Amino acid sequence: MKYSLILALCGLMITTACASSPDYRPALTDDGQGYSSQVIEANRYRVTYRGDTAQTSAEVQNMALLRAAEVTMEHGGDWFEIVGDETSGDVKTQQRLADQDITTRPELRRDCGLLGCTTRGYPVDVRRSDIETETRVIYSHTLEMVIHQGPKPQGNSRAYDAVETAANLRTTID
Repeated sequence: MKYSLILALCGLMITTACASSPDYRPALTDDGQGYSSQVIEANRYRVTYRGDTAQTSAEVQNMALLRAAEVTMEHGGDWFEIVGDETSGDVKTQQRLADQDITTRPELRRDCGLLGCTTRGYPVDVRRSDIETETRVIYSHTLEMVIHQGPKPQGNSRAYDAVETAANLRTTID
């Protein structure tokens, strides 16, 4: 009884982990999923968000933009301007054994000696395997931004209001 309960709980945890969306969180390592921020100058920052294999390029860009808005608010800014950005993709290829068949077929063997030849049939197992190759891309988006205070200038397509941007993008990750 105890064993089946533990087994059921493990299955539930695995199913939940596979079905949930990726966490919006700080990256734990340099190449791990999540965001990181780096100070370049007093009001200039570099923000990077690295996704996982389930996230699209657009989702990763939104996560980086959300982090830029948060950094702006954390440092007392009202709006930020993107002065540089780059998206890159890291291709991961994985191979696995997809299908394996074992069939038995007869093999005839002829043995000859002094008194003549004998032919016998022996069963032989034949294995056939298919290998599936899966290629996934892990996207990373880096923004270089400058934090500003006061009202956001009109007509600058690279300027974002921090509060509005964060509010709008948070709805896409919940």
